[in-house]
Amino acid sequence: LLDTLQAELATFAERSGIQPELTIQGEPLVSPAISHQICRLVGEALTNIHRHAHASRVQVSIEASAVELRLRIADDGIGFHPARIDHLKSFGLVGMKERARLMNARFEVHSVPGEGTVISVCCPLAGLKETS
Repeated sequence: LLDTLQAELATFAERSGIQPELTIQGEPLVSPAISHQICRLVGEALTNIHRHAHASRVQVSIEASAVELRLRIADDGIGFHPARIDHLKSFGLVGMKERARLMNARFEVHSVPGEGTVISVCCPLAGLKETS
C-alpha cells in the first residue's frame, strides 16, 4: 500500500507543483484488493484537488489498527457546497463513494466554500471479505 500510495503522491506533486504531506500511524497491512481501492480513491481525490480546489497545501494521513484503516485527505483550497454537487457530472466523488462501498467503508466529504475540503474514509479490516 505505502509504495503505491507514495507513487500517487509523487505523480500529484509532479503535475500540480504541490508536495503533499503524508503521515502514517500504525502498520497499514491490507489485502492487495483493499490497497488497490485505497490508492485509486486517493488518486481520484488528488485529481479533484488539482483540477478544482486551487489548493496550496494537501495532507494525506493514514491511521491503521488491526480492525480498521482511516484515511484522511485534506486541502486548503476553495472548498464547495457538498449539497450543491451535481452527481451526474461529478464522476470523481461518485467513483470515490463507490470504491468506499466496495471496501464496506464509510465515506464522508466535509467542505465549506473558502475553507477547503476534507475527505474521510474508514475501512473495517477485521472480517472483511476480499473485493477486487
